[in-house]
Amino acid sequence: MRLLNSSNLQLKYFASNRIPPYAILSHTWGEDEDEVLFADVERGSAKGKPGYEKIRYSCEQAAAHNFEYVWIDTCCIDKSSSAELSEAINSMYSWYKRASICYAYLADVPANVDTEALNSPFSNSRWFKRGWTLQELIAPSKMIFFSDKWTKIGTKSTLHDILAKITGVDVGVLTGVMDLESTSLAKRMSWASHRATTRIEDIAYCLMGLFDVNMPLLYGEGEKAFIRLQEEIMKHSDDQSLFAWTDPGAATGSYHGLLAKSPVQFVNSSKIVPYRDWEPSAPFSISNKGLRIELHLSPYEKDLYVAALECPAPPDYEGFLGIYLTRISTESHQYARVKPQALCKIAVRGRIETVYVRQYVLTTGPQDLYPLHAFQLRKGPTRDDGYELIRIVSSSPKHMPAPLLSSHTQQWVKRWQSTFKISKENGRLAGALLFERIDGERLIVLLGSTTDFGIGFEVASASDIENYMELKESFNPQPPGNVMILKNHQVRVNAEPRVHAGVKYYMVDIVIEAIYHARNPIDLIKEIMPRQQSQLDQRPPNTTVKPSRGFGRFKHLLSLDNLRPS
Repeated sequence: MRLLNSSNLQLKYFASNRIPPYAILSHTWGEDEDEVLFADVERGSAKGKPGYEKIRYSCEQAAAHNFEYVWIDTCCIDKSSSAELSEAINSMYSWYKRASICYAYLADVPANVDTEALNSPFSNSRWFKRGWTLQELIAPSKMIFFSDKWTKIGTKSTLHDILAKITGVDVGVLTGVMDLESTSLAKRMSWASHRATTRIEDIAYCLMGLFDVNMPLLYGEGEKAFIRLQEEIMKHSDDQSLFAWTDPGAATGSYHGLLAKSPVQFVNSSKIVPYRDWEPSAPFSISNKGLRIELHLSPYEKDLYVAALECPAPPDYEGFLGIYLTRISTESHQYARVKPQALCKIAVRGRIETVYVRQYVLTTGPQDLYPLHAFQLRKGPTRDDGYELIRIVSSSPKHMPAPLLSSHTQQWVKRWQSTFKISKENGRLAGALLFERIDGERLIVLLGSTTDFGIGFEVASASDIENYMELKESFNPQPPGNVMILKNHQVRVNAEPRVHAGVKYYMVDIVIEAIYHARNPIDLIKEIMPRQQSQLDQRPPNTTVKPSRGFGRFKHLLSLDNLRPS
């Protein structure tokens, strides 16, 4: 550790077992060219820089408190040495904790400030918004706050209540009564949610001390630094509040990993705490399949599950805090986090399962390519719905993939093969399904491929599939999820991807609704009147004319909205 002599402003290096008592400075950086750096002190050119006043006053305060040495980050680290910079950043928290006293210099706060007011220059100081100053606030046992003119405005012990309101850090942590390790991971992350750093990676590096972890510095890795920080934390802690973050701006339907991308996503997590019941469970681990973890899963809908975290749900702490996971692959137990806009609450947790969650999940592109793509018919109309499947024709009848679902669950398919191979060429028909309505009306649902290895469907009116080759030539698929309307039918096809045994299946659900048209009353009259006239012509002479049954039926028909398929 290199220290600055408070009397002659000379730097001196000390081995870790020979470090003398020292004071330490906490401040916010100005422009790099204004700060006094290591090279400036070595060359004796420090006095010519605007940042020199900070150095001088820090040394004067240290000397006044009988400290021969002071540590200041701007000039006590040779940042031209990546090894020294890495050692300093990894040691920063312990250096502040080991310091006999810390001077917090707030360059934007006047001496006459009201430190107890929440909307004062003190509470709004830039010092409370920077990432590095969080650990510099928590680590030292003694801290004095100074104004822009180096006037003392308070200490951490006298200002702990307002400091807790400004920063969210517990009073017990600030005063040293509460062990930092006793606070949840989510709460510690929330303390950094309103802070920023100049370099993206530093928002992770400035938090290493708060979680008692060390890792190499890799400037240029961007957001991955924060992911690495969480992975290091998981090596030492099984606190599942680490997964209790939210992302209100996430795109609907997007896939996510279990780890947050930034402390900002913990902004609403300060009240989340874990519980300990010492249940036997496997440790978290990172593999090439993603984060391996055992979670209690409860089915929610289709392949969507609620994973109960080992955290009671605030604010009443009744029930379990939950996150949403969707199953991507059955065989490899691959899941992804979805709906991260909010957390959920579940009263009874489900069965414990081992899941793998990749941090980065692609939803399009090369990952979508598998050796074989196939349609798997899953849900479709039955006679109870007014339609019946009466025939299926496939483009590749000799190369059918194995069904993913049992025939017991596919009764509407009957004897027909429930899977078709999908061509990876654009606009290729894979199969045709002929449906018949209870009144004899028929339609065909066509399934096939689109651009970029996608899938689609089309609907056509037809009495049979004998003209299958013509259907192949004219196939113009639309994306699944859309509704296609014919004169007498409305059809919607949904498709959900699922991977099994190297095959990418699209689970197909078909919904068909009949469209009925009102009969023209004039047509009804023309249909009925000839029958009435025929009966009149057959009456014996002098017969009393009474309303016939046909006339009664005619009146009945006119009194109804007589709807029938046209």
